[in-house]
Amino acid sequence: TKSIAIVTNYIVAAIAEGLAERQASKDEEESEESNNENETKARRLEAEAQAEAGRGGRGRGAGAPGAGGPGAGAPKRRVPGNRRPAGGGPR
Repeated sequence: TKSIAIVTNYIVAAIAEGLAERQASKDEEESEESNNENETKARRLEAEAQAEAGRGGRGRGAGAPGAGGPGAGAPKRRVPGNRRPAGGGPR
């Protein structure tokens, strides 16, 4: 029974060591991925800022295309001659 305990302890220690190495490897990969994601996001934001500066820095405020759909914020255009008489319809 002593030899079984020694072998079992050796196997348990090897498994624990392997799990620790695997966890360390995963943590390292996650760290690299988050750094890559942050760098990509920073580059994208810089490009957007430069693009805004190139078109006058208006952004997506009033009058900018895409600010709220087509014609958002602009008054309706009136078309002359498209009015109906105030009588309420044919008699």
